[in-house]
Amino acid sequence: MSEEKWICSSCKAENTGSGKFCLTCGAPRFGNFMGMFQEEPEENLSFSELRKKRDPHGPLRSVSYSFWANGMMMNSHEESEVTLSRLSDQEAALLIRNESGMTDGSKDVYQLPLSVLTEIGEIAERENMSAWSRLKYKPDPRFMPTDYSSSAHLSLTYENFDPQNPLQERFSINIKAVPQEGREVITDIVHRMRDAAEGEEPVSHEVIHPKNGGIQGFFNMMPYTPNQNTGDAVPTQEKDSKPVLTEDGRWICPDCGEKNGGKFCSGCGRRKPGV
Repeated sequence: MSEEKWICSSCKAENTGSGKFCLTCGAPRFGNFMGMFQEEPEENLSFSELRKKRDPHGPLRSVSYSFWANGMMMNSHEESEVTLSRLSDQEAALLIRNESGMTDGSKDVYQLPLSVLTEIGEIAERENMSAWSRLKYKPDPRFMPTDYSSSAHLSLTYENFDPQNPLQERFSINIKAVPQEGREVITDIVHRMRDAAEGEEPVSHEVIHPKNGGIQGFFNMMPYTPNQNTGDAVPTQEKDSKPVLTEDGRWICPDCGEKNGGKFCSGCGRRKPGV
């Protein structure tokens, strides 16, 4: 099946894929569709206000937690993913992937009852987690060591509330920007997904060998800024810095974690670092 193609209404460039932003000029694909791209002061809403603000959407299609970290020292590369996706009206698929330094990692897929995803969808709806994607993390420029970087995101993908429009909406939450009470909710969701696989036999298992002999973290260094409240690290890529690249040459967005091939991120619209 060929990838979806669409023409940017701003610069008329042809784009491939289901991204929300043009890869050439960064313009939003759907303008201000459904209030997705709000102007100030929408981004300045407090966490308590965002928990009350409702976003129209259909059923939860998938939930995904991703984490990666790179350091200057050998064996410091870490990467993990936990993704739960709907398969049918009765079943869901759970992917758990872990990679760490110079040791072999693993990728396992489990088949679970859809009720696991339904329960998580109820939590996300109760907390109005789709609105959390509006939270912005503002690092303190006084702290910019260059020997370690990390990123953690939770993504929620919903079916469109309009059955005549098959477009799916994806909301990416930068966990660094979420207050502690919200992080506890995210931790509970990740634990629920991992716990659902306990005692279950995976339908597929794959061993992941270390990338580049386990020294990828040395070559993928980028600046970071520690969270003043928790000490966590968050990637910082200014215009004159170099982007972090994947093995196939794409760059990783420091804001939402999306992998891109153009000048702008297809997930959040951020300009490619260094461009």
